[in-house]
Amino acid sequence: LCEIPKLFKEIVPKAKFVIVMRNPAERTYSDYWHFTLQCRGVVPQKSKEMVSNRVFFVHLQKEIDRFNDCLHKYSLSECLHYIHVTATPRLKGCGIFRLGISVYITYIQRWLQYFSRDQFLFLRQEDLASDPYTVLKQVWNFLDLEVLSKDVFEKIILETTEEPSSYPPLSTKSRKLLNDFFNPFNTQLSIFLNDTKYLWK
Repeated sequence: LCEIPKLFKEIVPKAKFVIVMRNPAERTYSDYWHFTLQCRGVVPQKSKEMVSNRVFFVHLQKEIDRFNDCLHKYSLSECLHYIHVTATPRLKGCGIFRLGISVYITYIQRWLQYFSRDQFLFLRQEDLASDPYTVLKQVWNFLDLEVLSKDVFEKIILETTEEPSSYPPLSTKSRKLLNDFFNPFNTQLSIFLNDTKYLWK
């Protein structure tokens, strides 16, 4: 995986990247529901009680402990890789817990070793959801694309938007556990991008 940015640089050195990041706590919980419910043999779709907040919290604690144990011995990059490759075959492809995906700073720094900062546009999923037209205008301008009128854009949205998936809200207890885990990484990201909105507070 570490060779991918280098390979991209060799093939498309002038590439532009649009990076959309979601609140890590929300992303992890959403990921858990979407991927777990699709994994036959892990949690049957009809057994939603198995992915209740209580069960989520118990497994989350164990995964965070495992991740932190790794950080005592190895670097963050090594642990992100280790946590993935040591997942049991039954769970690896299902994404029961993919905490590392939301440690955005590590991936961003890796890619910026090969590409310049002005080749990246960093956005938040929350801003895209609340004001899609304004955010997409940033994307179109960044990519030197034609900017659609708001009327045309809204017509497209009406024709293509689907109902979002629903699942129980994240419990206060689980949210605190996730926030405590991600806060140090979010702080690094906020400093790196010089933008406090990436603290997600």
